Amino acid sequence: MPAVRFHPEDVAFRVHCKSFDIQILNLFQDFYLIMKKALMVFSWERSSYLWNFLEL
Repeated sequence: MPAVRFHPEDVAFRVHCKSFDIQILNLFQDFYLIMKKALMVFSWERSSYLWNFLEL
């Protein structure tokens, strides 16, 4: 069985890709959290608006 030799360029490229994937995941997570917060605020505003409407 031949010994597998790793080239430093390949390792650096893989590490770069991995860090890039992590950056994208963090970006999506931040975006998801912002959207979730916005949706919570939006639904809370709508529900309070509905309660005000029902009290009239």
